[in-house]
Amino acid sequence: MLDEAFFHSALGACVIQLSSLGEDVSFRKIRELWGASEFLSNSEREFLLLELTKLEAKAFESNYNILTFKKPFVK
Repeated sequence: MLDEAFFHSALGACVIQLSSLGEDVSFRKIRELWGASEFLSNSEREFLLLELTKLEAKAFESNYNILTFKKPFVK
């Protein structure tokens, strides 16, 4: 079912995949990964990319990059 839970699940999996490959986690990289995915149907791909665009606009409006991950501070 194409809903918010599907989007967050796919987004989480994408972030994990990019991180494990040592890639930067960015909207552009996520868009590229979903665009090239053989495992998504056309409707799933369109839905995910539309939701990603909405999330990107929201982050841009608030001037906050929600996809920034920092290493924890260790002494």
